[in-house]
Amino acid sequence: MVADPSCGGGLVRAEGKCTAKSKISPKVAYECSPGNEEECRAQCDAGSAASCASYAVALRHSLSKAPDFKLVHQVAERGCTGGAPRACVALGELSQYGNGLPVDRKRAAELYGQACADGEPRGCLLEGALYDRRPGLPVDYAKASGLYDRACRGGLADGCNNLGALALVGHGSAAAPEKARAIYDRACNDGSEVACGNLGDLYADGLGGAKDPLRAAELWERACVKSGYHCVRLGDALSGAGTLPKDPLRSVGAYQRGMKRLSSECTLGVPERCDELGWLFHDGRAIPRDDAQALVFIKRGCELGYPESCNHVAVFLEQGWGVAQNKAEAERQFKASCDLGNLRACVSYALMGPEGGARGAFIQRACEGGVPEGCYHLARRERIATPSSQPASDAGKRLERACAEGHVPACAYLGRWGRRSVDPAERALGMERLEGACAKADSILIVRWPRRW
Repeated sequence: MVADPSCGGGLVRAEGKCTAKSKISPKVAYECSPGNEEECRAQCDAGSAASCASYAVALRHSLSKAPDFKLVHQVAERGCTGGAPRACVALGELSQYGNGLPVDRKRAAELYGQACADGEPRGCLLEGALYDRRPGLPVDYAKASGLYDRACRGGLADGCNNLGALALVGHGSAAAPEKARAIYDRACNDGSEVACGNLGDLYADGLGGAKDPLRAAELWERACVKSGYHCVRLGDALSGAGTLPKDPLRSVGAYQRGMKRLSSECTLGVPERCDELGWLFHDGRAIPRDDAQALVFIKRGCELGYPESCNHVAVFLEQGWGVAQNKAEAERQFKASCDLGNLRACVSYALMGPEGGARGAFIQRACEGGVPEGCYHLARRERIATPSSQPASDAGKRLERACAEGHVPACAYLGRWGRRSVDPAERALGMERLEGACAKADSILIVRWPRRW
């Protein structure tokens, strides 16, 4: 494979032209083939900025050895200064994740923006991710969507995948799982392994279309080459816990690949992957349960600025998993995670305090932010009418919203109120909700945040 897709027939790009290697002067640098690390090193040393970009990426993402971040920084700096946008992206990743230098997400955004403006779609993708729920800049889903769209139109299928993720969750508009499924399908066919995995999630859960466990497993297998999370989902599906035939050898193999991928990305400072790795140790699926080790990885995710991990640290402290139970410290961690933007942590923090008072504002904030637990607890704290009637209108609307989003206690609460109604239709609806809540109680849907890349 040649470095520039516009060059064919074994040609390489040198001095702006497609040329046969045999005709290039030894004194002239050419753009290396990205998969050839030695060639990229040699051509970077010879002065090819594009080869420096490829060499920096290869060094940072190596699965066979620990990355030398000092060397990666030197190589990426040389390539970025030399005018290679992909090298600026690599330099931005070092700043974003604190690889060999202090975390500086503002600087990362500048480098990604520079690369995006210079026509590098991955720069647009990663700048968008800084505005989209990840630790980075203030959340701005409209800006993230625009940058993802630019990456997608620039030919980067992972950008299209992230557009699908926004459509699925419904930021800025109503959730649209059917639209997300169509976007994921196109992105998967265009080469985004993560989109294949996300599409598999929808087939597994029956969101946006038919449920098909076999198709889900096929898609997770494709995604596993890049997404450790989807390797784990494949391992789960083949472990006998799902609807697929049990296949212990394939299950163990998928778990091992997933752990290797997650561990590598956690080492690179990707906080979400540290968190996922921690939960693998806690769940005891791929390996014997080890809560102390789980907490090490989850704390690492929190230290890297991932609000979800900070929330999980608080859960471990509250439950006494892998550490002495410490509810006071758990409460402090829930508050810190809430301040970082994790709305579920806001609910947990409020519930650890006294009824009423200032903490009610944290629950309201979570409800307004789309967290069903927040709406449920806010409704319960509000004034409710007499036992023979329905909840007061505001509380009822919040319970309806939480129930519609799959919150089982909210459905059960509405069901109990419906059963007490004098209206036969409301009583029938109440019974239907109670039966639905009962059916879900043993298999509560865990809403999975779609993978970004």
